[in-house]
Amino acid sequence: MLWRVRQGRLGRLIVTLQLVHAGAVKYPVLYLWPWFELRKDEYKDLLLAVSQTGDFDGWLQFFLKAVAAQADDAVIRVDELMDARADFLDLLRADKAKGIVLEIVDDLLGYPVITPSQAARLHGVTYPPAAKAIERLERMGIVEEITGRSYGRVFACERVMRIVDRPGA
Repeated sequence: MLWRVRQGRLGRLIVTLQLVHAGAVKYPVLYLWPWFELRKDEYKDLLLAVSQTGDFDGWLQFFLKAVAAQADDAVIRVDELMDARADFLDLLRADKAKGIVLEIVDDLLGYPVITPSQAARLHGVTYPPAAKAIERLERMGIVEEITGRSYGRVFACERVMRIVDRPGA
């Protein structure tokens, strides 16, 4: 059973990578599993039909619906992430921010959980300016500290996390 699970995951990964390789998508942003998980009985029935009868048509139609639904969902999420970024930058510009704090806002789209050490490494600065920039983002409500500690602090951008973690179509 474990091998079948791995085969299924590997198969879905290969399909996504083939779409990237063929130029159909630029980045591997289609994560099909959530769509299949919501319809796992139909997914299993259609795969069984392929095994028993060789009929790929029903499964292929099902699979293509998943690709279309997840592609639509990805477009919506990217639009929401771009809106969040624009809102954050508007807030910062209104506060006359410049430099690394603006760069860290861009990082939040790919790294919604970040530490000052990570920010310093990403931008080739020392710890103090990275920490100061993240503290400014915290004061403005863009990120919040999630460890409750005074050292080794970790910050998260809740708005980005909600967009990324929301259940799919």
